[in-house]
Amino acid sequence: MDNIIDAAREIAARLKAAYLDSGRIHAETVIGAAAAIAGEWSLWATGLPVPESGWIVMPAAAALLLEGGGSARQLIAAAVANAGGDAQRLPPAQVLVARAAAAQGGAYPPLTVDQSHYPNEWSPLAGPRFRADVKQICAAQGLDDSKQVFVATVMTVSLLISATASVLDPTVAGTLALEVMVGVSRMSPAENERSLTQQATP
Repeated sequence: MDNIIDAAREIAARLKAAYLDSGRIHAETVIGAAAAIAGEWSLWATGLPVPESGWIVMPAAAALLLEGGGSARQLIAAAVANAGGDAQRLPPAQVLVARAAAAQGGAYPPLTVDQSHYPNEWSPLAGPRFRADVKQICAAQGLDDSKQVFVATVMTVSLLISATASVLDPTVAGTLALEVMVGVSRMSPAENERSLTQQATP
């Protein structure tokens, strides 16, 4: 577990450095980015083929995110509680899934946090933007299994919820993280990469 935690710390540091602006980090943006990365890695952690396009429904990924004591939702709830938030106010698994399904084709991922807590960028772009960084950091820590990488990315979200608790209500942070995570788990990583490329093209 130590190497997973070390990888999570390095990923969190990389994201904080990337989103540093005038000496400050926008908490919602960095948490949204980390959650998007975790949502993307939930797909690869299943060990199943990931579609190249379209909306994705992978029950195995949903299970990793939302079901059981070792799920991402459980880890995020623990981080929220440890940071002084109210984990009982986090959206239930079935609500997260239903909202994501209903929002496909519209504003996505669906966010219920107040608009004042929206990230400053479209969070799904963080998946392809930091994919190579995450792979490099995790490989250096000896994490060669996609499920271990996924756990490290969820731990990254947990660390950032704790690190930003003085400027962002941990309950809001946890809600934002879960909504982005589940939303991105229904998006094709290849399509998000194409979106990032198109954005970077003048």
